[in-house]
This record gives sequence, C-alpha cells and structure tokens, in this order.
Amino acid sequence: MAQNVILMDSVVELIGQIQRRFRPGLLRWVRKSPRHWKRLIQLEERVNYYTVNSNEKMLVRVLEEYRNFFDEIIFFYENGKVLPS
Repeated sequence: MAQNVILMDSVVELIGQIQRRFRPGLLRWVRKSPRHWKRLIQLEERVNYYTVNSNEKMLVRVLEEYRNFFDEIIFFYENGKVLPS
C-alpha cells in the first residue's frame, strides 16, 4: 500500500513537470514532424493503457519517457530549431 502511494505521488509530480514545461503552440509545431508526432501519440497511448490497467510502476516509467520527450522537443522549440527528422 505504501509503495502505491509513493508511485502515485511520482505520477502526480511527473504530470506536473510535463504541464509546467508545456508551451503554447508546441503541439502545432511538433505536428510538422511526422516522426515526433507519432512518438507523442505512442506515448499518450501508453499513458492511457497503463492508467486504465492500474499499472502504476509502468505508468511512472512511461511518464518519465514522456517528460524526457517534452524536454527534447522544447529545447528545439525554444531555440527556434527544426526537429531532426
């Protein structure tokens, strides 16, 4: 039970980190890169899957991947660069 609470705290923290990193116009910009758009959709599908199946451990892992993905694309977005293809 205590581990589930810790995992859920991690989930809430990761979602908050992703939310704070989000920038207006980012999704429209990412959509211009089919590879990155596909990766974003895949990550969102995995988040949904692990949420519905109550697999907190895997949900934390995929949210960490999602956060890292956002860090990567935000770097390019904020520096006015094109996403690598």
